Amino acid sequence: VEKVTMLTRVLFIGHGLFCDGLTRLLSDDPNVAIIGAVGTCSDARQVVLGEKPDAIIVDHAQIEMNPNELNQLLESAEALKVISLTLTDNKMVVHNRQQLADVTLPVLMQALRSQKVGEDPV
Repeated sequence: VEKVTMLTRVLFIGHGLFCDGLTRLLSDDPNVAIIGAVGTCSDARQVVLGEKPDAIIVDHAQIEMNPNELNQLLESAEALKVISLTLTDNKMVVHNRQQLADVTLPVLMQALRSQKVGEDPV
């Protein structure tokens, strides 16, 4: 039985090397489509409404996202997943408040594809 994989559409909130590096890493995966990068949460909300990404990856070191902005983003799309990365501490927080340390590319890819890290992709 062939397993069907779905395309995950990703938007970045961040600047410079954060977005460039993640674009390079994730563009090798045929199941990931990078739809763009923005610098602010309000810009992200506009892109979410128009482009309907599946996930947003936030550069936690550059972007301070207050709870109201996060709630607005989550309300903008029914199944939107928000992942906050901090490369300084090598940690990742998925919007359901699950925090992981020692993050690697496979861990990030699993977070993009599953409801919870450690769960089988749906």
